[in-house]
Amino acid sequence: MQENLALEGHLTAQAELERAADQAQVLHEIESLPQSWLSQLGEKGVNLSGGQKQRLTLARALLSPAQVLLFDDVLSAVDTITEEKIETKILQNSKQTLIVAAHRLSTVKNLSHVLVLNLGEVEYFGPWQNSDQSSTLRKISQLQESRGRE
Repeated sequence: MQENLALEGHLTAQAELERAADQAQVLHEIESLPQSWLSQLGEKGVNLSGGQKQRLTLARALLSPAQVLLFDDVLSAVDTITEEKIETKILQNSKQTLIVAAHRLSTVKNLSHVLVLNLGEVEYFGPWQNSDQSSTLRKISQLQESRGRE
């Protein structure tokens, strides 16, 4: 796990690995493995669920020295409760600029600004609180609410 999370060619302190894993809500799972941080992953992460793979990848991204991170449906394979915990931790602790593409509205509700594209045109750009100006977001919201998802 240590080698998988640490960026290639960079020495990463254990405390930093743990911080990133905590933000990505995968720390408990790593520490509960028989060999904890020294556990080996199977080829292509075969011994991990889709959500675990996403969260490990997210933790690796959070360790990156990049100033801007682009997340494309980064939480699509995790449940909404875990998604909310991850978002809270990342938004409270990240020093990086985050650009998030998502299908779940719950993923973008806490971001400072929302950009809505419709057929390649900017339909809305601004804070979530005013996003009801976007007919696309209203339609998506109604559809997700009818399916029992935010």
